[in-house]
Amino acid sequence: MANILSSLISAAGALDAFTQSLDVTQNNVANAQTPGYANQTQLLTAIPFDPSNGSTGGVRAAEVVSSRDQYAEQAVRQQNVLLGQAQQNVTSFTSLQSLFDISGNSGIPLALNNLFTSFSAWGQTPTSTDARQNVIDSATDLANAFQQTATGMAQAAQNNSSQIDQTVVQINQLAGQLAGYNSQAMQDATPDAGLDARINSTLEQLSQYVNFTARQQSDGSVTVLVSGQVPLVMGDKAYTLEDQPVAVDPSSPNPNAPPTMSILASDGTNITSQVTSGQLAALVNLANQVFPQYLGTGNNAGDLNTMAKQFADRVN
Repeated sequence: MANILSSLISAAGALDAFTQSLDVTQNNVANAQTPGYANQTQLLTAIPFDPSNGSTGGVRAAEVVSSRDQYAEQAVRQQNVLLGQAQQNVTSFTSLQSLFDISGNSGIPLALNNLFTSFSAWGQTPTSTDARQNVIDSATDLANAFQQTATGMAQAAQNNSSQIDQTVVQINQLAGQLAGYNSQAMQDATPDAGLDARINSTLEQLSQYVNFTARQQSDGSVTVLVSGQVPLVMGDKAYTLEDQPVAVDPSSPNPNAPPTMSILASDGTNITSQVTSGQLAALVNLANQVFPQYLGTGNNAGDLNTMAKQFADRVN
């Protein structure tokens, strides 16, 4: 009787193990097209057979192993954050390109060519009233071209600030999603392949916006740190970022300069220097480097204003 019971127990254990294996296989098939899903394998462990010690032998289900390679996932995210930065640069600079038409068919280049042509014509007929008026008209057109370019740059700077707002909101929303997934993972007794897929898919989405490191924890959650230092997601808590414009002092020499931008951590710490890649980094670079170079800062007139003044002084 004991041998029969032992055999039944061993068979029942084996059936349970293979049932779990079939469940894992079924889950793999069902989620084959799920974004971020990684194939899983149910490991089986042999039970020692030793009748003298009551060991009936057989097989039992061990851990479920994911085929996900965290090193490969990190490598993908590192490339994705660079792609996000490059795509944002292309979008932003393409919109600015029309303000500086290198073909000379519009904007400041065309106005400069027309001014030089009018000066040349006036030089050939110094007493001509029409030639002199053409110079005045061309100089006016050039001043208007500088003004239009400055206005276009200012509008682009304003649009860039709005994009920074939207990007920070998107980052915070994804961080909130990850915190929610972490909460589920910490409550689940067994690993959930679908939840793991959603976590990694969200991490990939996040990587286009900002540079971060992600560390898998033993409880199934993931810790996300901006630049490997600033907490963004830890356990079931999300730590939101904030963008803060740095306005120009109205009493400064150039009060109309566009504001620069700071990125703050949830505790108010300025982490702008730690946002080094991704879409957010590209937008912040425009706000803090590109636009100030052309439109100036509170104490600096900027290249566009300087160039306009130099031409005005030279013509006068």
